[in-house]
Amino acid sequence: SYDNNLAVAGPILERSAALADVDLVSVAKTKGQGHRLAIAGRSRIKPIVTEALVESGDRAVVRKVTANAGAEFSENSFV
Repeated sequence: SYDNNLAVAGPILERSAALADVDLVSVAKTKGQGHRLAIAGRSRIKPIVTEALVESGDRAVVRKVTANAGAEFSENSFV
């Protein structure tokens, strides 16, 4: 998941149930928009991860995560 190569990291970030929320937040804050888009496509996203995506992501990331029915939002994410 920390791989800079999106071809390697993308599928893991989008589908792996083994990644902890803290890992997803770290990736969202330190990697590029492609990594954030992959996380935004997960079937379930906890509020702490959603908040990191909204804070760090570009417009495409924000759109993808807000359109994701499995994303949970904190009050801060809405602001």
